[in-house]
Amino acid sequence: MPTTWIEFSLRLGQAVCSRGASGVGIAKILRQLTDPGASGGRTGQVRCISSSLRQFPSHQHKQRSRPAMQDKEEGSADVTESPLDGVNDRYRGVHLDLDQLPSSCPPSRFASLLKASLESWLRTNRSSAWIRIPIEKSHFIPEAAKLGFRFHHAENDQSVLCQWLRQDVHSLLPPYATHQVGVAGCVVNKETNQVLVVKDKTQSHTLWKFPGGLADLNEDIDNTAKREVWEETGLSTEFLGVLAFRQQHQHPDAFDRSDLFFVCLLTPTTFDLRPCSEEIAVCQWMPVDDLAASGTVSAIAKRCLQLVGYGLKRGGRFDDVVLRADECRSLYKGRRKMKLFTRSVGGGTGAAAAAAGDFDLGDYPYDATAGDQYNPRDGDRFH
Repeated sequence: MPTTWIEFSLRLGQAVCSRGASGVGIAKILRQLTDPGASGGRTGQVRCISSSLRQFPSHQHKQRSRPAMQDKEEGSADVTESPLDGVNDRYRGVHLDLDQLPSSCPPSRFASLLKASLESWLRTNRSSAWIRIPIEKSHFIPEAAKLGFRFHHAENDQSVLCQWLRQDVHSLLPPYATHQVGVAGCVVNKETNQVLVVKDKTQSHTLWKFPGGLADLNEDIDNTAKREVWEETGLSTEFLGVLAFRQQHQHPDAFDRSDLFFVCLLTPTTFDLRPCSEEIAVCQWMPVDDLAASGTVSAIAKRCLQLVGYGLKRGGRFDDVVLRADECRSLYKGRRKMKLFTRSVGGGTGAAAAAAGDFDLGDYPYDATAGDQYNPRDGDRFH
């Protein structure tokens, strides 16, 4: 047999085995083989058949693409192409738990589902999105990060990612810590014996409350009280002191962490009420004694109203009712000042207290029995 026929036989066998040519394609090759006039003899037939062989797709190429198809089919069997199921909270946030996804779900499919979910949440005016990711599904985290999620906290065998969704308002997502600090402002008009109270749009009860909210990082509680009252009611105020504080463990709005809540006594310097339309449903002045006896306030608010009533009956004097704030030198190096909240000593603080023979709250008391480590005049050596 001529060499060209040997070459042809080898190439035909390779084509059938490795290129996966169909039965119709092979028949075409055989017709060309038996056509004596095709392209000038047997050598021409080989060239013509070789050209025909190149028309068929590579069987090897199909094998390389098959795993991707299999992955897609496997992912499709696990989850559907629809938004993931989340739980809405009263602040228009949505909480997503990835326990609903199998670990075998490809990250690319999770990314597609999360993108569809984000689009759905934006259409329904959700304010924030939270994702709880078990540690065994941490391979989903990079895909969530690509879509704008960031870590909020991680603990034990899970992490929580979050994203603020609204574009018209800066992020109101609370930071994560072992304790959360809330502050309310009890604004009292000593001329009318009235107190300012509000009802939130998101609150789960019908009680009257003092305007307030969470303290920002590095914010003193007296400044928090004034800021929250301004933001919620439009009033400018002056800080008089701390009336009371309470601690609540496993607080439901603090990720089951501990919550410290301070009530500060404030006096108004403006009186034009401009309630925040986003947060406040009702905002008004009410008589202190009537509100305290109404049964429509919480236990801490009732106790604070009783303290305020006591001070009003003494001509608006609250010195022995509140803890006042004084700036003191910090114990820690590099932090020169701190706020110390105490009851007035000897009729006042600062110069008045010193004149009465008490220590000046601007410094620490000197303890002669403890050496000089508590002496604030030693500079940065101990502070």
